[in-house]
Amino acid sequence: MASSQEEKLSVKVVEIIDNYLASESPVDPSTSAKELTTVVESTPDRDDWIPHIIYDDILSRIRQFSHDNPIQHKLVSLLSAIKQMDSLETANDGYWGSLRPLGMTVRELWNTAAPESLDENIIKEWTSLNAFVARLTMENVLSFDVYGIWAMRYALEDDTFSDRETATGKVREGELNPEEVEKYLPAAAVWIIYAGGSIWELSKDGALGDSRAARGGPSWDRGVGYSVSRWGFWKDRFGHFGEREDLSRETRGLARRALGIMNDIDI
Repeated sequence: MASSQEEKLSVKVVEIIDNYLASESPVDPSTSAKELTTVVESTPDRDDWIPHIIYDDILSRIRQFSHDNPIQHKLVSLLSAIKQMDSLETANDGYWGSLRPLGMTVRELWNTAAPESLDENIIKEWTSLNAFVARLTMENVLSFDVYGIWAMRYALEDDTFSDRETATGKVREGELNPEEVEKYLPAAAVWIIYAGGSIWELSKDGALGDSRAARGGPSWDRGVGYSVSRWGFWKDRFGHFGEREDLSRETRGLARRALGIMNDIDI
């Protein structure tokens, strides 16, 4: 499709989503979903990947707001409604139901969006993105089960220790580097906050037990995939980080909140 056509489509997509989010009264997401799918299907010379314009816009918006902003719920509802459009469009059976290429778009973001420093904005964007993907998983809009493992691995299964300068050189303090925890723990916590029930069910079922992608981090060597024992390990780590005085109040608070939810779930 010509770039000029794609630009025109992008403008229409932005306008539809803007109107959906800006409405002060409740809006049926299926109405906006129908508008979006119709404008895509009416685009000349479109290809199967053109829905990425919708998904790119949604993922861009998500990262502009905190993980608990109501926009997250509204956009999850919008994607769920888009997924249902196949039942209305017999000529394109399966075209919208797979939400292709949303999965690939998210995967590409995982390769580039993770924080590499203590940049507060990037950490918040990363946390918001994880929260959104967790919500999609919990609501059965699209499965990102392995991404939950990755979030926990980065934050809770690392073994990067803090070093202390002494007269004889560097000495390991025995505590995980607070910078690493600050970067990744918020993203792990929101997986529990927004998809804790799903993660617990996956843990009981031993999901992804044969997937190398779901292997453990350096401090977890007791099996691949979700498991009740791994869930317990994550609980211990959240509990520990919730008491770490060298972490920010916000990070400690998220750790404690995640632990509380896990305790409520696995009673």
